[in-house]
Amino acid sequence: YINGTGAIWNGETQPGAKFNNGVDAVWIGSSQPGVGDSGFFTATPDGHASYQAPYLTGTNGVVSYGCIDGLHPTITKIYGQSDFEYNPSALTKSSGFVDLKSKVETSAHTFYEWKFPLSLLGITADYIEKYGIGVMYIDVLGSSPHGGVPYDASYFDNASKSYAGDTSTSKEKEDEDVIKYAPARIGKLLKTDVEDVVADQDGPVEYYNLMGVRINEPAEREIYIERRGSKVTKKLNY
Repeated sequence: YINGTGAIWNGETQPGAKFNNGVDAVWIGSSQPGVGDSGFFTATPDGHASYQAPYLTGTNGVVSYGCIDGLHPTITKIYGQSDFEYNPSALTKSSGFVDLKSKVETSAHTFYEWKFPLSLLGITADYIEKYGIGVMYIDVLGSSPHGGVPYDASYFDNASKSYAGDTSTSKEKEDEDVIKYAPARIGKLLKTDVEDVVADQDGPVEYYNLMGVRINEPAEREIYIERRGSKVTKKLNY
């Protein structure tokens, strides 16, 4: 949030995304070239975003952006709801998803690419090889995320409720999403294999997220690591 009050690109009190998963920098921009004043945001000392230097870097000559018609050859499937009509309740279920790639001509798709210099991220290629970095893609509609990779349950937690501005669409366009799922990894992976984790001594149960940070208790639908004495297991909190 900008100074802790409102989401980037939105009104002062409009909610959006909050990161509770280790993310410390955000690039925001439109998938339509020339729309909006995109920028690269790094966290202020209190963990917020700011339009002030040095926490905002403009994209002129910094981030390379482009798009072409078609799909990248590595994209072999595109999963989505088989029912093209808007049905909020369908978004709360895991059924009804099909491969939509063949439903639309390949040329009708658009492939986007953004390039970030490592100097902007404050790292080097050697750093990525030794430590790795986490990356997420979030799709925002209105003022709030409504999809992303990796998936986080917060994107669909209010899917069946109505949007204040238009009851025919979803509250997901305006709710607050607190993102807890770990980012994908580029370079060296985090050590999340529970067989590699060894407890030093017996003790009470402890919980950790997939980034190895200790938490009070796992959230609903969150994958977490539980240490109980000398036994360490990876679990899903239903």
